[in-house]
Amino acid sequence: MYTYYISVGSNIGDKRGYINSAFHLLQGHEAVSEVISSSLIETEPWGYTDQASMISICAETLTIPHPYFWDRAFVLEPLHELLPTFTYKGMSISERLATLSLA
Repeated sequence: MYTYYISVGSNIGDKRGYINSAFHLLQGHEAVSEVISSSLIETEPWGYTDQASMISICAETLTIPHPYFWDRAFVLEPLHELLPTFTYKGMSISERLATLSLA
């Protein structure tokens, strides 16, 4: 068995409802044995910032790597809650979040 991580977020419409629906679909999937998630975390938008804030969770199930995950607080903050010792390319997630908050 492997442990994977997926970040789920929304900044449109019923943000919490969309995330809860995605979480429940993961829980109900026959190939997923256990789903553990962070709390819902609200962060400012990334990139195009003239939009609503993002609400996201990180669920411990599977992952589809996103090329910009390391640049997005809405992915890293929930992941940090689940896995505070996570490192990527020699940098801890805590260090990366500190770097992003300075930008």
